Amino acid sequence: MSWKDQQEFVETLNTQFPNWNSMGELVSVADFTATSRLQPQALHLRPGGTVSGPAMFAMADVCMYLAILWTMGAGAGAAVTADMHSRFLRRPPGGAPLLCTSRLIRVGRTLIIAEALTHAEGDDEPLALFTASYSNPTGTKYERP
Repeated sequence: MSWKDQQEFVETLNTQFPNWNSMGELVSVADFTATSRLQPQALHLRPGGTVSGPAMFAMADVCMYLAILWTMGAGAGAAVTADMHSRFLRRPPGGAPLLCTSRLIRVGRTLIIAEALTHAEGDDEPLALFTASYSNPTGTKYERP
């Protein structure tokens, strides 16, 4: 199944994954990419007011998963994270919203390779870089157009 637009995609997510947006709202999505926005809440913060590493890690994981679902359709819903690596580059501000942009690097028959960058809204300097691989439950290879 493919989605006709972002609204239908979000409605499907809300139905099938009711808590999908606990780590950020979808800003935009297209084949091989997605961007999400997190307005930090108390549960995302460490003492001292900085956004926690686990919150940014989860935000990136969800953002990459959204790119997978959009690109591959509902059949990719069973994709799971096989491994994920993080490089925290700078301390994130606690009050500023964070943006995460993900990109699918390769969609092979068995593995999907992706990356995500997070940064504070209004500041293009990256806060963290994430790379991950996901299982491909469809067994279908996708090429960039």
